[in-house]
Amino acid sequence: MLGLVLPLLFAQPLAARETLSVAWSHWPPFSQIDADGTLGGLDVTLTRQILGKAGVEPAFRNLPWARALYLMERQQLDVAMGALKTPERERFARFSAPYR
Repeated sequence: MLGLVLPLLFAQPLAARETLSVAWSHWPPFSQIDADGTLGGLDVTLTRQILGKAGVEPAFRNLPWARALYLMERQQLDVAMGALKTPERERFARFSAPYR
C-alpha cells in the first residue's frame, strides 16, 4: 500500500533538536487540510508519529516541491516528507529507511 512507505529526506543529521521544519504540499490523501481546518493526511500522521517517538516536534511549512528542495540544498529546511531517492538528492541530503 502506497501510504505505508514514508521516506523522509533530511537536510542535516538529526541532533538533539526539539523542532524540525518539515515541508508539505497539498497532495490528498497524503497531506491536506482536513475538514476541521487542521493539517492531516497519511504522510503527515506518520511524520508526526515518527518524529514524536524521537521527541521532536515537526514545524510544518506549506511549500511547493521545487522550493522545498531548493531550501533543503541550502540547509534552510530540515525534512521533506515522501521524497523520492535520486542520485542528485543524495548529494545534499540523507534519506530515512521506509517506514512500514
